Amino acid sequence: MLRNALVTSYRTIVNNKIYTVISLSGLVLGLTAAFTLLVFAINETSYNRCFSKAGSTYRIIYTDSKGTRLPRGTL
Repeated sequence: MLRNALVTSYRTIVNNKIYTVISLSGLVLGLTAAFTLLVFAINETSYNRCFSKAGSTYRIIYTDSKGTRLPRGTL
């Protein structure tokens, strides 16, 4: 049964090359976007793990009256 499914899949890929390329490129693009977002999220949530008391560390973000973020030490 598995052999029949593989043979059918192979024939479909060979006969519909343009559809296969479009499908695979969409899959690759989607996986790339998902992994990029995953890496970004992991990086953003791991900013304080290097400290010994990471559980009691807080992040302070300065903003001006317009709501834009300011670099640390500018106030």
